[in-house]
Amino acid sequence: MPELTRVEIDPNVRVTAPDGTVNATRAVLGDANGLMRPGDHVVAFESESRLEWPARVVAVRGEFVWLHPQWSEYRVYAEV
Repeated sequence: MPELTRVEIDPNVRVTAPDGTVNATRAVLGDANGLMRPGDHVVAFESESRLEWPARVVAVRGEFVWLHPQWSEYRVYAEV
């Protein structure tokens, strides 16, 4: 199974995505380690707290990507 793309987020940023998804977050495409398209499953993470969440890409426009993290399913990740 291929490794999921990781996207660094600010978990304090909660927005409504262009497709209407609520409680989403937005990130800059440059904060990801791979390519993404709507519907892809990724890992959203915050390096400062070392927390990560499973997430789904809901929109990509210009230099931004909107994600819908499963906020309640966070975990602490090991340093890489």
